[in-house]
Amino acid sequence: MPLSRGFFLSKITSKILVVLCLTYSNLYANEIVLDGTIQHALPQSKVLSMRSASNKTPKSIALLKLNLSPNVRHLLQKNISRAINNQSNASLKSQYYNKVQLGMNNVPVLNQGSHGTCVVFAVTAAIDAALNKGDYISQLCTLQLGQYLEKNSYLASGWDGSWAGSVLGQISAFGLVNKTQQRANNCGSLTDYPLVGNVPDQDLSPETFHSMSESLDQHGVSWSSVLDSSQIIVDGVSPNVILNMLKTAISHGERLTIGVLLFNLEQGTIGAVGTHNAMNDTWVITSQMAKDFNEDTELAGHEMIVTGYDDYAIAKDDNGTIYHGLFTLRNSWGPEIGDRGDFYMSYDYMKYLIIEANRIRTF
Repeated sequence: MPLSRGFFLSKITSKILVVLCLTYSNLYANEIVLDGTIQHALPQSKVLSMRSASNKTPKSIALLKLNLSPNVRHLLQKNISRAINNQSNASLKSQYYNKVQLGMNNVPVLNQGSHGTCVVFAVTAAIDAALNKGDYISQLCTLQLGQYLEKNSYLASGWDGSWAGSVLGQISAFGLVNKTQQRANNCGSLTDYPLVGNVPDQDLSPETFHSMSESLDQHGVSWSSVLDSSQIIVDGVSPNVILNMLKTAISHGERLTIGVLLFNLEQGTIGAVGTHNAMNDTWVITSQMAKDFNEDTELAGHEMIVTGYDDYAIAKDDNGTIYHGLFTLRNSWGPEIGDRGDFYMSYDYMKYLIIEANRIRTF
C-alpha cells in the first residue's frame, strides 16, 4: 500500500522537530539572541569599485543583529583585553601542519546581496565545496522552503538571519535542490535569487521541495557541530582549545562554517582593518577596538567558511602593528570585496570572537 502524502509530511515534520530540538538545546538561552538583521552601508570606495550593473549592486550588507546578555558582553570585554595584552605566539604552532589551504573546489564567490542570508550562503557553499560540483546547490530553494517553515512556526526562514545548526538541520531533514531544478521548475515562483529588494512573499512547500530534492546522504556528505555557544559561555572552553579544534578539523580536510562577532563596523571593510593580500581584507583585534567595545559599540554577527590556516601568515593594520597567524575565509559578499571575495582573520580574533562552528565532511 503506497504511503499517503499526509504520512510523508508527518514523518518529515517529526524529523525536523527532532533536529531543531537538538540544535536549540545547545544554544544558551537568553545569552545571545538572534533578532533579525541590520543593514550596514558598504564603504563608498568598495561600492564604486564593483563591476556589477549599478541597478543590481547592493549598497549595503545585511548583518545578523544579535542581542548579547551582560554576561556575554563582560566575557567578550575580557577576551578582547586578553588579546591586546597577550603578545606571545607560543600557541600558534599546530598539532598537525603549519599551513593547510583546502580552497573551495571551484565553487565561485557567491553574493548574498542585500539580504540577511549569510548563513544559508555559507552552509550551501561549504557543502558545494565538499560535493566538488561547482555552484550546485540552490540557496533560493533552501530559503523558500525555510519561508514555508517559518510561516508554519517551525524555524527562521534564513532570509533575515538564522543559526547554521538550524540551516544544516533543515538540509539534513529535507535535502537540497540543485540550481538546474531551480531554474527549470522555480522555487516559490522565482527562478533566480533576488540580490536586492524585499524578501519574497512566496514560499515552497515541503512536498514540492521533495519532488526536486536530493539527500545529503546520497552525495556522501555529513556535518557535525565543532563548537556551539553554550561551550563558550557555559562550559568556558579555552580559546587555545578552540583554536586547535578548528585547525584539527581543517587538517582533516573538513571545511568549517563559522559564526563570528563583528564590530567597529565603520572602520575598514565592515570592521576588517588589517591587510594581508588586499587593503582591509583581514579582521584583527586592535587596541582601538578594545576601547570602542568598552564604549558599547554596535555588534553584529556574520557567517563565513573557513577554508584554511597559515601559522606564518601576517596581516598589518594602519598603525603598522603586525598580527601573526591567519585563517582563510570564503565570504558571500561577491568577488569585488576583500581579496577577490576571500577574507582573513587573525587567530586571536577567531578564538576570542567566534560564536559557533560546524564541520562539513565527506564519507
